[in-house]
Amino acid sequence: MSEQANPFAQFFQLQRRSIEQSQQSMHRGVEFQKQLTHMMADGMKAQQSVNRKGTDFARTAFKSYFDMMDSSMPGDARMYGDMKEMMDEQFDSIDEMTAQTWDAMEESFEENAEAMDEFMDRSLEYFDDATEVYLEGLREAEETSTQVTPDSAE
Repeated sequence: MSEQANPFAQFFQLQRRSIEQSQQSMHRGVEFQKQLTHMMADGMKAQQSVNRKGTDFARTAFKSYFDMMDSSMPGDARMYGDMKEMMDEQFDSIDEMTAQTWDAMEESFEENAEAMDEFMDRSLEYFDDATEVYLEGLREAEETSTQVTPDSAE
């Protein structure tokens, strides 16, 4: 019996194409989501760099301020030397805490991104399996429809 003889053949073909296209779209969407997650991790690294530059700028500004104050004082007295040392120590502490915080955030984000990738990959596997089961059911329904549809060539 030819496909042309079955009035439902075109319906089954369109449905199969629609399902396969949906499956491909799902795969592309998941890949996009995975790329987006990794791009966010890269963006986090860029933000860390911006944060470091901001702190360095503030450190330089304070040092310049204290140098200016020292130079404006008469004589050789360095009144602001201790304050400059204290500010340096504070900025060193800030740098250390910030580096630890960024490291922890980056590690956590990367672990979560990897876990998300694994979850998405498993979800796609389940989706692909379900799609195959559905397509197999569709094939069986098509075969059944050819058996119950009278052949117009007869």
